[in-house]
Amino acid sequence: MVDGIGKSVKYAMFAVNGIIFIGGLVVFSVGVWTLADRSFMERLLGSSLYVASAALLIAAGVIVAIISFLGSFGAYKEIRCMLLTFFIILFFLFILMLVGGILGYVFRNQVDDRMYREMITTVALYNNDSAVTEAWDSVQKNFKCCGMSVNGAKPYEIYQRQNRGSFGGGAGRPKVPI
Repeated sequence: MVDGIGKSVKYAMFAVNGIIFIGGLVVFSVGVWTLADRSFMERLLGSSLYVASAALLIAAGVIVAIISFLGSFGAYKEIRCMLLTFFIILFFLFILMLVGGILGYVFRNQVDDRMYREMITTVALYNNDSAVTEAWDSVQKNFKCCGMSVNGAKPYEIYQRQNRGSFGGGAGRPKVPI
């Protein structure tokens, strides 16, 4: 049993890990929600990228919840083995997060480029594929935006370049991504 300052540290660790446990559950919930509500973004960004990010959120939430439970329970019951396991896992997670952050920073431009390529590819399918049409409409409605700009071209010009064959006769201007 611990006394004095040790008891304060024990309860502080219990409380902090309890808050982290709740945070892990929130991240898990956001991942599940993202996966369930993927319909409008998945088609524009490429399904593997979007589904992978949602799966990472789910996995991270579960791992954080388990680790914080180890820390809380180990601190509360004063189980040395559990606390040692908790600190070793935390150390490896810190290293993993450090490497992930560095890789994310280094490859951030490639992710942007991939997103633009996927979105430009899907512009050509607007009005020809109902899933793409719904996805573009939902993105613009939900994010309150007016399309994308590539090399200074306006969104309508990008659509027009991608859909040259759909502008004929006097039928008027077709419905385009706003």
